[in-house]
Amino acid sequence: MEIKNLINKDTRKMRFETDDIEDWKKIGFKFDETPYPAVDGLYATFPEGWHYEYVYGGVSYEEAIRIFDEKGFYRAHFVIEHRRSRDIFHYIVRKRFYIYQDDVKDDVIVYFGERDNPLFIAGYANWEDDDKIEELENMAKKFAEKNYPEYNNPAAYWDNEPREYVSLNEIKDAINKKAEKEKLKELRANLTEAKAYEAMARAFSGENQVIEHMEEEGQYEAITNVLMARKMEPPREEWEKLGFSFKDLESDNVLCQAKLPEGWILAPTDHSMWNRIYDDKDRVRGSMFYKAAFYDRSAHMYLSPRYGVKTRFVGPKEQDAEIYFGNEDEVLFVAGIVEGLYNYKLDDNTRKQKREEEKRLLKLAFDFAEKNYPNYGDVNAYWDTEPTRKITI
Repeated sequence: MEIKNLINKDTRKMRFETDDIEDWKKIGFKFDETPYPAVDGLYATFPEGWHYEYVYGGVSYEEAIRIFDEKGFYRAHFVIEHRRSRDIFHYIVRKRFYIYQDDVKDDVIVYFGERDNPLFIAGYANWEDDDKIEELENMAKKFAEKNYPEYNNPAAYWDNEPREYVSLNEIKDAINKKAEKEKLKELRANLTEAKAYEAMARAFSGENQVIEHMEEEGQYEAITNVLMARKMEPPREEWEKLGFSFKDLESDNVLCQAKLPEGWILAPTDHSMWNRIYDDKDRVRGSMFYKAAFYDRSAHMYLSPRYGVKTRFVGPKEQDAEIYFGNEDEVLFVAGIVEGLYNYKLDDNTRKQKREEEKRLLKLAFDFAEKNYPNYGDVNAYWDTEPTRKITI
């Protein structure tokens, strides 16, 4: 039997070679009553505004028809396999959402939603890791049962507007607007998987340096939403003494929501992974490292003491080393300069002499620090005092 003979174009009726018609009734097909369905077959009328298209099957011996509703959604299909002995009929009603498994190189991604349009990404697993795949499928199933309890009903959710993939922009939007706390929790729980999926999509679309761009976006997200590292030095209680407050995000073990002391800010540097913490007097009080790349996401931060023994490059070729006590903006004591310390063309004997001179100047700087600023290693010390005059030897 040819597939085109199963549909009467004039009456818009389709013949069914099966009695499994309950799902077809749910989506609006109206079946004729016939006293001899085994002989005559079952006939059903298309819902108003629905149409169909002939398509070729996956192999030469298949014919298929796809059925679309009045909005253009692909709702059902049936296929005839022409075998030598008989024709085999497949009548399939599609649901709006499914739990999918898609290839990602050597792995599989498990998600719930429409094909190529996930509503929830459970995660990744190697194709051979059956236990992990089953675990991810259970996660997707729990999400579906909680948020879309009728997902197995072929008539459900077709009136909903199609939703776009959970992208990084949606995560930012949810955080910025502080809307829908449950949505924020869900999105953060899926942050790593969402970024990985987005990175692949962006790479496949032709974007270059995707990881670098996502790290810059991660820096922007942290700065604009005041998200700071959960790993911090000194311990959290020392930060809280300065006026910081932190709220851990249940599903994020890297960043936490933070509130800085009055007048303090978290500001980016010209490196996408490094940020500086400034106090209300525009002084650098610490730094935060945040690597937003999905494959190695990590963060840590620390407070800095006001003063320390420092070395910086000076001279025409920046090959000389100036050893001083203070910070980038306040040089309180200069022990001296070792000329050519960073000239890598020096012979071994000259280099040894330069290193000895470096040690001598470092000792002078540390002696000055111990005598005049004995608590210089304390991150809370000396911030309320005015610096003394610069001393140079």
